[in-house]
Amino acid sequence: MIAMNTPRSLVRATSLPELLVVISILCVLAGISIPKLTGILGVSKDQVAIDMAEMANRAVDHYSQAAQDIPIAEDDSDTVDEILVWHNLTTRDSSIPGSPFLPDTFPSTTSDSADAYRLQWTGKNFRLLTPGVVGSGIQVESE
Repeated sequence: MIAMNTPRSLVRATSLPELLVVISILCVLAGISIPKLTGILGVSKDQVAIDMAEMANRAVDHYSQAAQDIPIAEDDSDTVDEILVWHNLTTRDSSIPGSPFLPDTFPSTTSDSADAYRLQWTGKNFRLLTPGVVGSGIQVESE
């Protein structure tokens, strides 16, 4: 608060041109940093997809140790093999200790879009299909 006896010449306020300069500097800094952050986020999507593929393959290993190898052959023509494996890994079975091996909240949507990350069954484990690679599989949600 300004004292009543302070001369007006000593009161300093921010002028409109000064505010505009500060705002323009902040806009330039934001313009430089936002594309950099977008690149970092792209790398993190790759890592999330890789982590989910590793988690699915660990679940396959645990299922194989607890019950048996998953006897579902690889079929590149559709996603039936992926759905059957996914069902084995996410369904609770009282005769198999440790089941389910993946939470039922794990993504289970299939896709053949070359723009998405997908997990494709190879007959023994899951292979991660990255964007740009043709093939169908379980879409990995990495948002």
